[in-house]
Amino acid sequence: MRVTRTPLPTNASPVAKQKEIAEQAQHVMRLREFAANATTARVKARLLDEAAALERMVKRPGLISI
Repeated sequence: MRVTRTPLPTNASPVAKQKEIAEQAQHVMRLREFAANATTARVKARLLDEAAALERMVKRPGLISI
């Protein structure tokens, strides 16, 4: 369950960037909710890793953190 998103062009509007950040923040929250209900440690770890990776991507320089 790899999430790959193409980053917005550097000339994208601030509104588009904010929308992208909000969508990714919602996805992080969904992954963490799934992890809270996961039945196995392996699945839970995978979901939390995916959430952390997406959160790091959102917090990269030039973007407002979630």
